[in-house]
Amino acid sequence: MRADRAGSAGLLGLAIVVVALLASGPAPAHVPGLVLKGSGTAQVDGVMGAQEWKDAARQDFAALVPGGGTTSALIFVMNDAKNLYLAFRVARPSLGRTHVGFWFDDDHDGVSTPGREDGVSYGTGGLPGFLDEFRCQTGWCRDTDFGGPSDGTAAAKNEAGWSFYELSHPLASGDRGHDFSISADSRIGFTAVLELHEAESRTSCVGVCNILDPASFGDIVIAQAQAPTPTPTPTPTPTPTPKPKPGPKKPPNVPKRGVLLRAWMSLPGQQRPISTIGTATGLQANFVFKTEPVGGSRLRMVWFFERHKRLMFVYGVRNPVTSQLKRFDKPLAPGLYRAELSVRPPGSSYKRIGTVEARVG
Repeated sequence: MRADRAGSAGLLGLAIVVVALLASGPAPAHVPGLVLKGSGTAQVDGVMGAQEWKDAARQDFAALVPGGGTTSALIFVMNDAKNLYLAFRVARPSLGRTHVGFWFDDDHDGVSTPGREDGVSYGTGGLPGFLDEFRCQTGWCRDTDFGGPSDGTAAAKNEAGWSFYELSHPLASGDRGHDFSISADSRIGFTAVLELHEAESRTSCVGVCNILDPASFGDIVIAQAQAPTPTPTPTPTPTPTPKPKPGPKKPPNVPKRGVLLRAWMSLPGQQRPISTIGTATGLQANFVFKTEPVGGSRLRMVWFFERHKRLMFVYGVRNPVTSQLKRFDKPLAPGLYRAELSVRPPGSSYKRIGTVEARVG
C-alpha cells in the first residue's frame, strides 16, 4: 500500500512506512551496467505480438516464486514519439494475484525528491489496476489523489504458460509536479518490481526493491522514435443479437463503511499476530476488509501511545490496510500502542470501524 498523506505529532526518529519501503540517504549516481534503450509501439492489450516488442530493450532475471524456488522472467522497455512502453514476462501457470511496477528517478540525480519522480504500477487478481503515481512527501502517491489525471494504461494475460503485463505512460503528459517530461536521448533512472501474491508473497526486482533508493536504480535512455508502421484495419465481425436477460437483482444492503474480516497487530513485515512483546523497533497494524467501503470513500489510520497520546495520521490507505510505526535510533518506548482505522464515505464524516493494539515491554 502507499500512503497518500501523513502527519506526525513530533516524536523524533518515528517514520511511517508503506509496503515496507524505507528511504535511504542521498547518493551521487545510479548503479552502472543496467541501461535499457529500445524503440517501438505496443498495443497495450496483454498480448505479446510476434513483432510488437522485437526492437525493445530487455533484461532477464530470476523471479522468486511463493513456496520457494525461482522462475524465468524478463522486463522490456521501448518508446515511440509519444509513450514509454514497459512490460514484464513471467513463466507462470496463471496471472493470479500479481503486482508489477516501474518507478523512476526523473532528473537522474540518485536522490528520491518529492514532486520530482514518476511511477506506474498495475495489479491483477483483485489488486488495484493501473496506477499513475508520483513521489509525494510520505512515499509514493496516486496522481488522482492530488488533483492530477491518471496518464497511461495497462493490461495483462496468461497464454501458453507465460504471464505478460504491459504498461504505457506518456513521455510528456503535461501533468507538472506528478509526471516526467522527457524526449529523445533523455536519461532517467528506473527500478522494476514484481510481486507474486499467493499463500505467501515473493518480491523480485530489476534494479533495487526499495523504490525510495534511486541511487541503486538502473537507467532508461529514450530512443529516437521509428516511423510508425500502418496497422491493417480488421474486418468487423457481425455481433449476434443477445438474448434478453432477466433484470439485475437488487444489491444487498451493504454498510457504506465496509465490513472488516480481520484486524491484528504484528511486527513490521510479518503476519503473525502479537498482543505483547518485550522489545521492538517497530509495530505493524493490519486490517483486511471482507466487504470494501463504497466507491469514493476515504480511509484514515491514527496511531496512539498509552491510549491518548496521538502519534501520527495516515490518509488514503487502501485494502488490505497495512501501516507501520518504526523508530530508527532505538527500540520503541515501553507502553501500549494502538492503531485505529476510520472510514469516511462520500458525504459523511470519518467513523472508526476497527482498532488493534499491542503492549511493548
